[in-house]
Amino acid sequence: MRCLVVTSLLAIAFPVGGHAQLPPPMPADHYYQVGIVIDAFDSRATVVSVTNTGAATASGQGLCINAYVTDPDNGSVRGCCSCPIGNNASRAFSVRAIVVGAMPRPPFAVELISSRILSGGQGICNAGTVASDNLSRGMAASLYTQLPIPNAKAPAALSRPLISSMLSDIPKDKLTTGCAPLLKNRNSEFCNSSCK
Repeated sequence: MRCLVVTSLLAIAFPVGGHAQLPPPMPADHYYQVGIVIDAFDSRATVVSVTNTGAATASGQGLCINAYVTDPDNGSVRGCCSCPIGNNASRAFSVRAIVVGAMPRPPFAVELISSRILSGGQGICNAGTVASDNLSRGMAASLYTQLPIPNAKAPAALSRPLISSMLSDIPKDKLTTGCAPLLKNRNSEFCNSSCK
């Protein structure tokens, strides 16, 4: 059975008489990145660390880092927030801090979309409204977890970069539409206080 599945997948990936068309690799600082929170400890302790590399924004222009935690069962948005980050600056936020209600059952995804801050760098970031024509590269992001080790003086740090991926209007709209109702009871100060 396993051989049949592998053979079928190879036939789809490499059709007879043709060549597989692989998508182009995404740049490491792409505007859409995804990370997976693996287990229950990970979900409580994980911090998302994000840097604006300044690679794709005008001088003095910052990025809005729009973060979404999605449910593994149905893809619904369980939490969202947006953090403004200036050029060559870094911010971090707890995954737990942006989830509304109970944490989703691991493994679940943390998805980030970066967009330009408009209005001379003083614009408002809103994860519930991200325009496709405003997406911008320049985001470097990692999931960072401190793991306690018995008899150790300090916890071990586990860091794993988020993976750049393709983003069409359909999943982007699903993320922003799912986020908007969650933000109704939270003002912009909530997101700013979540990003340190």
